[in-house]
Amino acid sequence: MLKSGSERCKKNRPHFATAGDRAGRLESPMDRIARNGYSYLREQLSENLIMSVNQSDLESFHQFAVQVLAHHGEDLSLEDLLKRWRAQQDRTATIASVRRGVDDANAGRVRDAAEVDAAIRAELHFPARRQ
Repeated sequence: MLKSGSERCKKNRPHFATAGDRAGRLESPMDRIARNGYSYLREQLSENLIMSVNQSDLESFHQFAVQVLAHHGEDLSLEDLLKRWRAQQDRTATIASVRRGVDDANAGRVRDAAEVDAAIRAELHFPARRQ
């Protein structure tokens, strides 16, 4: 039986024990982020997952991760959270792009496809389409 990525990660995901943790409780990555602030998260995102990080992206990811963990109560790895965040970012960007296109069409900022095709062909010195 195949297990989901998050199920596989539960067993293998690293936890970080703290020196001051008398009860022996293991510290999750999100606990470490809360304790150490953005420096740990920036290190994980930039070194382990090989992506450039700016302050806005970091804050957006942090807010997303806190919401997902609070509302869903799921035990997710940092990698799983990053995948979900990226999917949400892509979806948000796609919706915004479609909305801009609809707004352009409603405002009359459109060109006929045949007109655009003819302009591109002329610019690239391709022959005109046959009618």
